[in-house]
Amino acid sequence: MKTERKIIGINRHGVKPPKVDGKDVDAITIDSAQALYAKGVSLRPTIDQMGATPEQAYLRRTEKIRTLHSGESFLKGAFGYGLPRTEADFATPIEGLDIAIEPRLDYSDLKFNETAMNEIGPDAYVRNWVANPNQEMYDQVAVTPFSAVVESSRGLLKESIQRLRNTSMKLGQLSTHSGLAESLLVAAINSGRKFPILNVDHLGGLVDMEDYALLILDKKGNRYEARLERDGTIYKVGLSNLMR
Repeated sequence: MKTERKIIGINRHGVKPPKVDGKDVDAITIDSAQALYAKGVSLRPTIDQMGATPEQAYLRRTEKIRTLHSGESFLKGAFGYGLPRTEADFATPIEGLDIAIEPRLDYSDLKFNETAMNEIGPDAYVRNWVANPNQEMYDQVAVTPFSAVVESSRGLLKESIQRLRNTSMKLGQLSTHSGLAESLLVAAINSGRKFPILNVDHLGGLVDMEDYALLILDKKGNRYEARLERDGTIYKVGLSNLMR
């Protein structure tokens, strides 16, 4: 029986340049773009087997330029575009690729205890966030519960899957930030588990800059099967739970 494959890629943005006058620069370095490109190249044989073209792909990003350039660098590797060598190469578009801003990949509507985050660092903060998914207060500061973000991410994955299943699209890429990347992976993996993830180690660890995972949909006859792959580890995805 012939298998028809479609893929949703999930990536965290690449490494940012050094701060200027104490402020973050909304960009990624050329070295980071090349690292993301190389990871996209590893997907190229699968893309070729799928017969996917840029016209059958889409990229969803945040308002931050670093998520745009990160997602594009990955997809340029996957579709056989030239290796980015200078910042000018960021201006070279992937012809036919559908690109749009997706608010659910961004922080704009989320509340954090920024004082605590600055004290313990973003990585420890995300670990605590995942470990206490229903927490609405952090040291007497109102915060967005991680469980609410996971549910938002599940909705985004559901819509992404529906688009791939119901159209000629074959590849979707979701380019996002720390914490949001974890929420997407947790939403996918929780759908195939009896108990929800409360430890980031159970999803392969924190999602570092340049990291990515693949949500793979295989259609066999009239039935779809799904799994999440990250760093060589395969996680079961329960489509019925994800699509509820």
